[in-house]
Amino acid sequence: MLIFTLTVFLGALLLFQVELIIGKYILPWFGGASAIWITCMLFFQAVLLAGYAYGHVLDRAGARAQSRLHRVFLFVSVLVLGAQVVLWHSPLTLDSSWKPGAQGNPVIQIFVLLIVSVGFPYFVLAATAPLLQTWWRRIYPGHSPYRLYAVSNFGSFLGLVSYPFAVEPFLTLKTQARIWTCAYIAFALGCAYCALQASRAQEPGADSKLEGIALGEVPSPSPAAPPSRGLLILWLSLAACASALFLGTTNRLCKNVAAVPLLWVLPLAIYLLTFTLCFESDHRYSRKWSHPAFAMAVLLAVFVLSTGARANLFAQVGIYAFVLFAGCMVCHGELARLKPDPRHLTLFYLVVAAGGVVGGLFVGLLAPALFAGYWEYHFSLWFAALLFMVTLYRDRNSWLYSTRVKAPLVLLAAAALLPECMALAVSFKKFLSALPFVGAILLGIYLVQGKRGDENERNRRIVTLVSCSIVLLILAVQFTMLGNASLGKFTSVRDF
Repeated sequence: MLIFTLTVFLGALLLFQVELIIGKYILPWFGGASAIWITCMLFFQAVLLAGYAYGHVLDRAGARAQSRLHRVFLFVSVLVLGAQVVLWHSPLTLDSSWKPGAQGNPVIQIFVLLIVSVGFPYFVLAATAPLLQTWWRRIYPGHSPYRLYAVSNFGSFLGLVSYPFAVEPFLTLKTQARIWTCAYIAFALGCAYCALQASRAQEPGADSKLEGIALGEVPSPSPAAPPSRGLLILWLSLAACASALFLGTTNRLCKNVAAVPLLWVLPLAIYLLTFTLCFESDHRYSRKWSHPAFAMAVLLAVFVLSTGARANLFAQVGIYAFVLFAGCMVCHGELARLKPDPRHLTLFYLVVAAGGVVGGLFVGLLAPALFAGYWEYHFSLWFAALLFMVTLYRDRNSWLYSTRVKAPLVLLAAAALLPECMALAVSFKKFLSALPFVGAILLGIYLVQGKRGDENERNRRIVTLVSCSIVLLILAVQFTMLGNASLGKFTSVRDF
């Protein structure tokens, strides 16, 4: 167990350390804008998805085939790093001949540089978490493999927070790359050992199945039913929302505060910390505390979006960090509540990684083409509020069904009226004009709520959910436009 845990931890730490090393190395080549980091993150999310897909496909093969193939991949990745040392006299850090010219698409250029420098080793590291958890389940069937996922995220978190304080100030980039390569070789040896042990283990429950067959018993069907299509979509949506909120927060910090690499690390560290907390134990995520925190975070987000640059810089950083933490805790916490039987964990990780890519595509490619300003943050926050209500509606044991107070009505009234009251200082007339509209929809929601236990309760709650979503979207757009227009920032030029 110790070898498995250390290997997963080291692999995750290396996975995110190399992102910072190679990102810092190529950053000056493209001008140092925050969009470079967003593009790098999109690449790493795509390769992470490829690694999880490889782990999911390999999970269907036999234990010995898995072990042999992955050991070959580990050996080839070490050879790739060795070839880089021969060609560039240092691993990972490309020589000056790879420096891109002024012509060409910078997104494509960044992707090419990352593929050449770190592509294959990063792919092997990305496949570590699902594969080692699958092998853990085979060797230790009585222990939950999801604890390894928390160890993996903690390793990633530690790799991030240690880099700007313990690594970057004291070591040159080439020295960092050499130390990283030595640690990668140690990881490859540990992973090869785990693969060898997994090839010698039986599938979980194999002894009991053989014993039952020997006694003439008919094998019972597997109790782990495959996840439904709706559940897959919900996994994908929660992961995509958290990813978009994390990248949108990075954009907001770099636009309103300062475009410094330390502020790029902070959102990613918070994003990974919520993953660690939610998957380390079933008791880390509590709706009792997380949901009020998320409601408070939405109000603080409205405040900082309305005041803009007039707010204190430290207050802006603190509010953006708290909003990201609360939003990701809800997304990742609900994701952890919906995690499947360990037999489907590779599919679960594959869908989660796909959600991360979808969020990255929205912020990195789609939003710059659709919006003149940085609106991805607003939409990701609204989407988090929508998923918040969807997960409550889907869970019949949630407080949405148990409380006597009409919870959606109360939440909607607070979300609708408090931002408008804050907008009062900006435009009294628009505040008054919005009240009848909001009041009419709230009254309609109240009328369709009906009594609990009504035979039409399901339809009534669907109407409530849709109405809440529409009102929240309209109010968020209206209030944000109002606040930005008052500051002369309704449109802003995006820079690469």
